[in-house]
Amino acid sequence: MPGFGTTWYGGAYYEGEHRYHLQVFLQKHPDARMLDKDGRPVAEDGEYGACPLHPAYQDWLRESLQWLYREFEIGGINLENGDFLVDYHPLTQAVRQQWPADDPEEFFFQAVSYRQALEVLADKLPTSLATYATYTGFCYTEEVVQNVGMGKRPPAMFEVLPAQAICQWTLTGMVRERALPLTAYLDAGAPAEVFDNPTWPADARPAGKRGVGFIHQGSEWSTPGRYDCVVGTIKEACLRGHRAGLEGVVIHGEVTNRHIPWALNYLAFSHFIHWPEDTIRDFGRKTLSQVLGSEEAGETYAVILSHWDGGTLTEDLRKLADPANHGFVPRVGGSSCEDVDEFQAYRFWEWLHDAALRGRSLPDAPLLPV
Repeated sequence: MPGFGTTWYGGAYYEGEHRYHLQVFLQKHPDARMLDKDGRPVAEDGEYGACPLHPAYQDWLRESLQWLYREFEIGGINLENGDFLVDYHPLTQAVRQQWPADDPEEFFFQAVSYRQALEVLADKLPTSLATYATYTGFCYTEEVVQNVGMGKRPPAMFEVLPAQAICQWTLTGMVRERALPLTAYLDAGAPAEVFDNPTWPADARPAGKRGVGFIHQGSEWSTPGRYDCVVGTIKEACLRGHRAGLEGVVIHGEVTNRHIPWALNYLAFSHFIHWPEDTIRDFGRKTLSQVLGSEEAGETYAVILSHWDGGTLTEDLRKLADPANHGFVPRVGGSSCEDVDEFQAYRFWEWLHDAALRGRSLPDAPLLPV
């Protein structure tokens, strides 16, 4: 399910000299560039945006989408238009005059951009996924707030986009700025405090027929950052998204699972996207157990991880995290492991033990095996 940048973000071919790379198209058709209020092309770092109503762009969009589906066996597509953009090209503004005046400019631009792409894909929609990004949350706010709220009413684009397409709402600013400690979820799958959140009221529901959520946490675009363990936020997003009626949640995946904090993030995501109401103990018994060899080991790991995350580790728990307590005999140059699976389990315990000794902090770069 590749990403496709409609009016920004590269088109079908993200970077490189290719006819379906957006910048290559705009070099050949400079009159199809997006314009600002003063009639100048909108540019950032040498790249330009496209006017979605220009005939040459519309031909290019249709051809590039058809090429992508023809050349690759893909299961769907994720459309992005380039965040909150506004185009003052005369062709775009002429259509704007026929659009509801109170609909925010950013949503109007998304509407004309996504509608054209989804019309090209009309025959694909019954059998493949097609999502489109809004770059904001679905809560009602006084004004459109990126990553948080859609304004006082749902965007008018829901009236023209096909119902089979899936709206991707950004949950980054809706989830709690500081995630609840994992101890809050240790024995409670849906603690009351997770719903006490002014940026995500308990009764908030997404507009449109279908929707998924997306969080930036654990990436270069957020705090916590790229190498951090964000199991608590993943759990929160899956739980709250499920309760709100979303069909799923999407996370960033910038880091290899050789980095144990992100191995934990991936495992937590694979667990809570299917069992959003589960506790952290459930996560340990059902999912961590598959890495650590037994339900008992998985539950023990989950308990220690939760108290490390919550800053409530006891000395006994710190000692219990030592790989030596789980059958691993230290040797010069590493541990004595019989196979890859055993070595992976050792690395999980090694990381947790090191984290327990250091307290609630994480390295600035991944800890990879020597």
